[in-house]
Amino acid sequence: PPTGEDNLARLARTEAESHFAAPADSLDVGWAVVETGGESGQALTAVAVCRHERVEELLAPLTAAHLPPRVVGVSAVALANLFSDGVRAMGEATAVLHLVDDQAELIILDAGGRLRQIRAVPAEPETLGAEVRRSLLAHGGATGESVRRLVLCGSGVNGHFDELQEAIGQSCELGDPWAA
Repeated sequence: PPTGEDNLARLARTEAESHFAAPADSLDVGWAVVETGGESGQALTAVAVCRHERVEELLAPLTAAHLPPRVVGVSAVALANLFSDGVRAMGEATAVLHLVDDQAELIILDAGGRLRQIRAVPAEPETLGAEVRRSLLAHGGATGESVRRLVLCGSGVNGHFDELQEAIGQSCELGDPWAA
């Protein structure tokens, strides 16, 4: 049914909890509008659910490197899970830049498909490129692994792919996490 964004978070959590036989407080739930409703008004919304222990496990490399995350969006963990098999199969460290509305999130997966970095970056193309390049260099400096593959995804990429690729200064791929 039609609903406002303020109610969508509650509905996403309620829907997710109805499908899992686990205490509600043991689950981390996130959601994102994948496609706006357009003329029909029916938006496609993706809901990500993960056990809290799994989130902690995925973030362990950051914590071990004394980089404890201050905020963790479940969307980043969901993206990592969606892309990890493809990255592991390619054997190439990959950055995934997810843009929705005026928000951007960068995740870096190592060649084994493990989540190594989550970072909110500015969504404006004039500052986005420098922040993405800085994150890729930092990852390379810390791990010795260069990230040459960059995937752009999310509704914020629509109609802006070339502009974003130019701002980043690196060849990018248009990502489809459902095909990953």
